[in-house]
This record gives sequence, C-alpha cells and structure tokens, in this order.
Amino acid sequence: MGLKLRLDLPDQAMSVASLFFRSSTPSNEAVKTLKSLNDQRTQNMKVIQEKMQLTPKEVKRFNPIDAFPGDIVIFARVINLLRGLSSTMNVQIVYLDIMRPFAESVLLGSISRGPTVDTSWIHDSPVHSDVESKLRKLLIELGSIKKILGIQVCAYKDGKVIIDTAAGVLGRYDPRPVQPDSLFPVFSVTKGITAGMIHWLVDQRKLQFDQTVGDIWPGFGSNGKETIKVQGVTLSCN
Repeated sequence: MGLKLRLDLPDQAMSVASLFFRSSTPSNEAVKTLKSLNDQRTQNMKVIQEKMQLTPKEVKRFNPIDAFPGDIVIFARVINLLRGLSSTMNVQIVYLDIMRPFAESVLLGSISRGPTVDTSWIHDSPVHSDVESKLRKLLIELGSIKKILGIQVCAYKDGKVIIDTAAGVLGRYDPRPVQPDSLFPVFSVTKGITAGMIHWLVDQRKLQFDQTVGDIWPGFGSNGKETIKVQGVTLSCN
C-alpha cells in the first residue's frame, strides 16, 4: 500500500494496527481511554528511543513512519468520524468485527486454492490396509461437504502401521497440502493422551493415584513440588 517505516519492530506495528481499529468508546469513558492511549504512546516511544539510541530531544521529533499512503489517510479520517459519531450516540462499535469479512474475502480471493476434493485431495502415499482405504473414502466425503479442512491420521496395530494418511490443506488461508510430516499447533491436545497413559498404568498396578510423583521421579520432588501426587497430574491434564 506504500506504508514505509523507519524501524523494524513487529510488535509495535501490531500495536499500532490494534489502536487503529480499536473499538469506539462511549463518551462517559472517553477521558479514561485517552489517558490509556497517552500512556501507551509514551511507553512505545521509550522502546523506540532505546532501539534507535535517540536522545530525549531527538525522540520528541522522531517520526517512525517514512511514507504514509493517501488511501490510509482518507480511511483513517472516515474511521475517526465514525468513532466520534459512536461516542456522541454513546454506543460501542467493534470495528474489527465489521472489517473482518472484507479482509477474509480479499485473502481468499488472492490465494490459489488447492485441488478440488477428490482422490488428489489425499496425500499420495501407500495404502497400508483395507481400513485405511475405507478411511480415505470417508475423508473425501467429509472434505466435499467442508467438514474437514486438513487432517492427519496414523494408527498402529500389533506394532505395525495400518493407517498413515494425510489430506486437505494446512489452513483456511494456507492452501499448501497437508503431508505426513506437516506440523500443527495442537497446544494441550496431548494432555488427554498423558492422562490416559497414567490411568492405564494405574490399571496395570504400576502406579497408584495417592503416590507422590517424587517417589517415581526423584528429580521432580523439589522446589515445592514434593507433595504433588499422581492424581494431581491427571487433574492438570483435564
């Protein structure tokens, strides 16, 4: 769009974007909001001063923006007018919710979509079993009705791989195909596996719920963790 910055601070750029599209403030909250914005600006300028090694006099005159596109200027004025109108009417408008559908449509229109949902939608890899063959047919059906965006399935039986299938794309705005070695941010999804393994070990009488973790793993029992029991671990996995 023509926006040029004089320094590279991604977190600052995101902070400015959040400020630009911030929700409108009712008139009775205007003073509090203005104070918060001024405090944030002061904090941001301190970060810029440290980054650029500027003197107090230089930082007052420093403009982090080298070039500002005219389209954004007009858009900013319209946003400010709407924000003022919302404040006068004492209502709160969430501008990100308004802009999101338009941003999504631009993103979806600017990327090359992957292949249609058919056999090529499945990653080309050997079929290990009849179960896997049936699974792939099911995945194609689910993908055709948009129940699945991207998926990996792997299963073992008696120590042998019987399913190792990848299908779909990496994300709504990332049309790259899912492969067996694709990584996904699954965060806490492994907690269920951990809790299941602990319950299995208890069933096998190899662990007891009232046993302290330090008895099993001596290195764990320090820094105030001496009293944590196996049962507590399963609760933290919920």
